[in-house]
Amino acid sequence: MDEKPMKIWDLPKTEEESVRFFQAKGVLPKIAICDKNHEMKLYV
Repeated sequence: MDEKPMKIWDLPKTEEESVRFFQAKGVLPKIAICDKNHEMKLYV
């Protein structure tokens, strides 16, 4: 594994950084499908 451990001072500082971080980790989806089978995207 190439990732180094995250330090407390390395945490995302803005909402945009947080969204990108969680999308990169797979916690937040980049694209989801709604009940009516439409593609939904999270833009930052």
